[in-house]
Amino acid sequence: MSDHFTEALKRKYLPMELQEFGYKCYQCEISLEGKNWVYEHLDGNRKHNEYTNIALCCQSCNIKKANDFDMQIKATDLKQKREEASIKYVETPDAIEETSSERDVNKMLFPLTEQIISERINTDGHYPLKDALAEIPYIAQKRYGCGAEPTIRRYIKQHTSAVGPFEIVTDEKGIKLICRRMNN
Repeated sequence: MSDHFTEALKRKYLPMELQEFGYKCYQCEISLEGKNWVYEHLDGNRKHNEYTNIALCCQSCNIKKANDFDMQIKATDLKQKREEASIKYVETPDAIEETSSERDVNKMLFPLTEQIISERINTDGHYPLKDALAEIPYIAQKRYGCGAEPTIRRYIKQHTSAVGPFEIVTDEKGIKLICRRMNN
């Protein structure tokens, strides 16, 4: 693992963080939308860049943690919980190895995405892509406590691929719509 927390690692870890906590500080649980936030090294060592040692944190908690024993304990507990649960992402040349918990989430969210799209198309004839990207993560969070927009975006992309049951078309106003694929 690199001694530097690179942009590539940040891009790799963000979807995992969003699935675990949503877009919230792991310390105070405040929404990080529109706020200044950081990737916090749970053990305080900026050279330990494994996923088990990284969490999203608001800047305020990140600064306070240096002198707050309770916050340090919370960070240590999270790191230990992740290590015990084997939420470790193994470096491979091109990808991250999925853990069983990640597979379980995928088994829930992939069909949920298809179900929601089908229901909306059955009702309205189409599903505006913009609405799907806002609504499906919300429904997934309510039902399962996970389902970040990047994950749902990936599932929509798969469902609208050349072999998927849906396609994305652009209407006369330039709005992208998800519709049932006619040749399936």
